[in-house]
Amino acid sequence: MQELKTAYIESRQEIDTRHLKSNAISKAFNIKGTALVGFVNEKSIPSLTFIFEGKCSKHSLLCLSKLFLMTINHVHPNIFEINQFGLNIKNLPASNNYHYATKEKGVFSHSIITRKTKNGVFVAHTPIEAKHFSITVFNHFKTIYQDILNEQ
Repeated sequence: MQELKTAYIESRQEIDTRHLKSNAISKAFNIKGTALVGFVNEKSIPSLTFIFEGKCSKHSLLCLSKLFLMTINHVHPNIFEINQFGLNIKNLPASNNYHYATKEKGVFSHSIITRKTKNGVFVAHTPIEAKHFSITVFNHFKTIYQDILNEQ
């Protein structure tokens, strides 16, 4: 695994995350290597979408995906419950997920519902703005990811 690049994309996107393949981040955002991006996605249901892509096995991809959800719960406690690879609010689904793996690369995405107001785009029912939510999660996930890499 390589160093993790993170980026919050300011412009709103319309990306169908159900059909992501290898090099999805490179093609959409011109970011190469192992990366995690976040953006407001207006394809179908408005959401805050995160896409991770990196060289890893399917098993490692699923572990990283779960670790990402656990990071969200750690950084923003008492908002979501983890249900397999999704997030719930009071037993109601609040996110969608997608996983794709080849022999050498993997991609996962998590899209969390948002609500748009005159003051901005907020995550689920919280007063947390999507950009702030993303950057906080990025910083913690990147630290954990790098800690794991440094132990190898």
